[in-house]
This record gives sequence, C-alpha cells and structure tokens, in this order.
Amino acid sequence: MGKKVLITGGAGFVGSHTADALIRKGHAVRIFDNLTEQVHAAGVPPAYIPTEAEFVRGDMRDLEALGKVVRGVDVIFHLAAAVGVGQSMFEIAYYTAVNNQGSANLLQAILDTRTRVEKIVVASSMSIYGEGQYFCSECGRSTRFQKKIRKKCCCFLAARTGSRSLHCATSIFTGPDNRSPIPTPA
Repeated sequence: MGKKVLITGGAGFVGSHTADALIRKGHAVRIFDNLTEQVHAAGVPPAYIPTEAEFVRGDMRDLEALGKVVRGVDVIFHLAAAVGVGQSMFEIAYYTAVNNQGSANLLQAILDTRTRVEKIVVASSMSIYGEGQYFCSECGRSTRFQKKIRKKCCCFLAARTGSRSLHCATSIFTGPDNRSPIPTPA
C-alpha cells in the first residue's frame, strides 16, 4: 500500500517531477506551494501538476497552513524555497523568512500536530552548497573555480577551444567543460 506524501514546493520543477514519480509508484500525493509569480506568472496551478495530486496553495511562513497539510502524511519531501540567488542579496529578510523560517515552521508544524512522519527528505541546490568536485584523468580532482587547475585542466581547455579529444575518466559528463562529478560520500 502506498504512503501519504507531502511535497512542499510541489509545483516547482523538481517537486512536480517528484509528484509524478510518486504517483506512478502508487503513493497519495499532497502538494503545498505558494505559486509565487516569479515562477508561476499567472499565479495559478500549472497544467503539469498531476491531477491525481491534492493541491493546497499556501506559504511556508504560515504555521497554521503547514499544520493542516502535515496532518496524516507519512513522508515529506521539503522542496519549497524562494528562488533567485541574486535577489536574495537584496531581499535578505524575505529569503530568510521563506527558506530558513519556512523550514523551521515545517518542523514546528510536525511537532505541534504530533504528526508521526516516517521520513523527511530535504533537498537543496548548488546555489547553496556549491558545485562540488570533479575528476579529470589528466589533472585529478578539481573544482570548477580553482584557477590554478582551470588553466591547465585538459577538460577546461578542451571546452574553451572546442576540442573533442578529452582525457576524462568516464563517459558520463555534466556541464560545458566535460568533467565528471564526484559523488558526495554518504
């Protein structure tokens, strides 16, 4: 039997695809999203939200609304966040309220309602944690922003010159410079 799953930020790119996958696996999905106009220009639920999902429009800063949507769920995917790295530098209070306090509100709502959640999956983006390390068979471990490595890395140079003769360790590459990401250890 499937789980009852809450996806905060479920109308976003990752959230909507998560909802699709969970529904395909037989889970009941509730989406909680504020439909911010920066992302959803019309301010209405987008057509790509699965019709099988329950949609609740709400804000992560609203503890009462969160208390209602956490009731009865088994699993929570917390994907809600205010987007826009550049804007966050100028709208600090707003971004902190939505992203930080919103996450705290979610946990508070779980406690206040005595909801017994089996699992909470919290996700972020490289905007927060950075891009990470890469491996090149010629240069070894590197990060995108290490200037010393960038100047000599065959992958970086190949990307800059358009060369296809790369010396990377794997055929699975990401980004324009064709270096392979190193998974974060669990």
